[in-house]
Amino acid sequence: MSPDSWLEKYYSGEYFSGDFAHLKKYLNQLDLNFENKTIITVAGTNGKGETSRYINYLLNKCSSGVALWTSPHLLKVNERFVFNNLDVDDVELLEAFDLLQNHLVKTSE
Repeated sequence: MSPDSWLEKYYSGEYFSGDFAHLKKYLNQLDLNFENKTIITVAGTNGKGETSRYINYLLNKCSSGVALWTSPHLLKVNERFVFNNLDVDDVELLEAFDLLQNHLVKTSE
């Protein structure tokens, strides 16, 4: 199964509704700690992808533990995720999806 088919199976693919209530619910369930993390948001009309990748490249030159998430993707969902300047393959992404899905199911019971 590819990461794209996994998302289609469990979340009916991707759609943008502008309603982030479901995302907030999932983030609360995951109980992520961002206290000592720096998050950079790149917004605007043009150049977000290139700017984000350049910032990611520069940060990885002087630090480790740098993650990049972009949206949308062109061909497959893997394009959205980069960790320490390395692309994420199908196996790694499916493992992460399954781990998160299992955690979300357990916390909602």
